[in-house]
Amino acid sequence: MKSGNLLAIVSVFCVKINNAKSHEFLPVALKFYETRDISSINAFLCDNDGGERIMFHTMKDNSRRSLTSFRMISNLDNLPNMFEIEAHRVGIIFDMSCHRSWNLLNEVSDKLLMNTSYVYALIFDVAIQSVLKQLEPLNVQFDSDITVFTRYFEMYDLFRTSIERPLTAVKCGGWNEEREINYLKPARWDLDGVTINATTVVREFKWEDGIQKFLDSQYRPDLDTLSRFAIVTNKYMERLCNFKTNLTTIPDWGYFRPESGKYEPEYSMFRWLQEGKVDFGLTLCRQFSSRLSASFWSPSTRLVKTSVLFRHPPAGATYDGFARPFSSTTWLVTFLFVFVASLVLKAIRHRQVEDNPPNEPEYTFSLFTVFAVLSLQGSYVDSLRIPTRVLSVILHFFGLMVYSYYGAEVVGFLLSPSPRTLTTVEKLVASPLDCWVENVSYHVNHFESGVGAIATKYYEKAIKGPTRDKDKIMDRVQALRKVKKGGLALYGSSTEMFQIIKDTFTGPEICSIYVMNMLFMPVSIAVRKKSPYREIYYKALSRFLESGLRVYEDKKWHAGRPPCYGSEDTAPVALEATFIAQMIFFGGFFLAVACFLVERAVALERKTVAPGRSLMKRIICRSDKTSETSNARDNKSNKKVLRSSPTFRFFNE
Repeated sequence: MKSGNLLAIVSVFCVKINNAKSHEFLPVALKFYETRDISSINAFLCDNDGGERIMFHTMKDNSRRSLTSFRMISNLDNLPNMFEIEAHRVGIIFDMSCHRSWNLLNEVSDKLLMNTSYVYALIFDVAIQSVLKQLEPLNVQFDSDITVFTRYFEMYDLFRTSIERPLTAVKCGGWNEEREINYLKPARWDLDGVTINATTVVREFKWEDGIQKFLDSQYRPDLDTLSRFAIVTNKYMERLCNFKTNLTTIPDWGYFRPESGKYEPEYSMFRWLQEGKVDFGLTLCRQFSSRLSASFWSPSTRLVKTSVLFRHPPAGATYDGFARPFSSTTWLVTFLFVFVASLVLKAIRHRQVEDNPPNEPEYTFSLFTVFAVLSLQGSYVDSLRIPTRVLSVILHFFGLMVYSYYGAEVVGFLLSPSPRTLTTVEKLVASPLDCWVENVSYHVNHFESGVGAIATKYYEKAIKGPTRDKDKIMDRVQALRKVKKGGLALYGSSTEMFQIIKDTFTGPEICSIYVMNMLFMPVSIAVRKKSPYREIYYKALSRFLESGLRVYEDKKWHAGRPPCYGSEDTAPVALEATFIAQMIFFGGFFLAVACFLVERAVALERKTVAPGRSLMKRIICRSDKTSETSNARDNKSNKKVLRSSPTFRFFNE
């Protein structure tokens, strides 16, 4: 920290020591605060006249450029102004041989102002043993910045590891008769085995399995990973700072409710931090501005990633799967060719010319004949007419080409790996996939707080229900089973989902998983507001991060995406892909059944009709009788017509 960058207010209270003027110790005090980079001083002196004179000469001293302002405090009524700060620390010097200083010190202690926001210097005329006895009733904490000056030119750093523990004094320097000081602020790393209360969020792990399994990265690392990683980190802090943790479990993080001014639910981590029941929240959590009223944030220990995992629908899972190998234009040209070919065949065979097989005058016969030839179910290669043979050969060649291209496209399209087309939230929501989110409370809170526009859009369009209870939330393990089968997309924490996928998915299934990244959030351990252990915990965490231990633990607890060995498995053709073929089949089936029922109904109405004859036979027979009564044709003409019409020949047999 450079001199002058940290603006601070120093309130100085001086009286006589060993019958000396209080202002005679001002140069020592000023040198002390100069080493602490204090630039502004407020002084409350018992000997104001001498103090003003010393301070005037001090301000003119060019060698002490860090001192920028000085203000005299004449009475205790100015106490609120003396402790008023904005973005800087406050340094206060007490000469404890002054009775007014004791009154003020007790008032400061009652208001819990002896914390890291203020820098205290207490000047005594006794040894350090007597000082500790006199200051024992004060609310000195571990983060208190108090330096004691004794009669033997010694300086001690004063603190208390716990409110139940006695005061601790560590020698940190001294000064000589020439008022030259030798000061070095000691680093506080030893908490002397004090027990600190902490809580952690446990939702899935069975606590009765024991703390050893809870800290074992090989035992179900997908359960409560954020809490387990934070507790492992805290174990390093315990060894580094020599303290113990009284750990309790709690079911939720807790979220601030402005209407009550508290965190809900009652049994939540931030509610306990707000009420001062614990000092540490040992579950990695996101840094919300609303949580600053209850906690500080330690240095971020990792980056949490959330994503949507799903398997792309295979090409054979669409209702138009069997139609998609050909474009609409190709299908249109194909059916147009069938229509033209049937017209040509009707034109060739409309004359009553003897042929093999015999000619049929109806157009429908020509149409179905063309379909049969294209389906490789018959031909006219035995025809006695050359035009018929040529058309038959052309139809066979055309049908062969159509089937070859169509079959190749079906194999290449329907049986190929699923195309990666769902690359945005809009496409994902519009797809036939069923979108869900894993059952973790902070996900919905992230959605509603607008952490990320992409995640919020996913929630609004695919997850949100009429009420919170009707949101599409599912257990993580159950949802991943459905993701494995296909047809479901799951939003959740990437690490936890990857752990389950690694253990339950096969190689081809892992290759088929698509990951749509959503949020990247730094998370950290929460420390209670005004906790005396904040500074030492921050320092210990910084050493933990810089040493490489965080990277070592992160690799054990937070797995990345499982590696893909081999290739994506080919999905079988789904029932939806055969929808068109199935509809054609059922359409023809029901049409045949309908015709059969009509025939049976007509047969029941007309008992005189010979049993076993079809509706078409009866219609043709009636037409035959009408023709015989109106036109008395000779037997030779009737026989000729019957030879050219096998249908009529069948009825006259």
